[in-house]
Amino acid sequence: RTRRGWFAHGVYRRAVDWLDWIFPQAWIVEHNKVHHYRLNEDADPDFVERNTQVVQAWDLPLAAKYVIVAVQMATWKWFYYASNTLKLLHADRPAAPSKTELDEPITLSALVREAVKGNPWYRALAADFVFRVAGPPLLLHFVALPAAAGLLFG
Repeated sequence: RTRRGWFAHGVYRRAVDWLDWIFPQAWIVEHNKVHHYRLNEDADPDFVERNTQVVQAWDLPLAAKYVIVAVQMATWKWFYYASNTLKLLHADRPAAPSKTELDEPITLSALVREAVKGNPWYRALAADFVFRVAGPPLLLHFVALPAAAGLLFG
């Protein structure tokens, strides 16, 4: 039996198959299509050398740069990657930014900033991010499981 076509579709299957900070359908678009077609090119959204240029350019001691990279490693999935994979699912929706703007990263802070400004495309992206992407793992990992552990082991 194959999982093609139904893997991680719906709330239950997502909880069973892929309870992660990255939305499964967004991962398929970003990783399997965009990333692999542009592998190690500047247009590759996962091109590490380009994504770390800012840190490399800072005039800081090497130890400070290592700390910054360690923090980025611990937060990149929900702060950077989840919103950037999701934007590709929203790229063809009404009021979407230009292709040039979509080629730039949309971090969680940029997503919130643009949604608060009232941009309808960013508001839809932010709502999708909160309710379909971050909500399920956040509720399970930080509410349901601790509550269950508290009730069981009190």
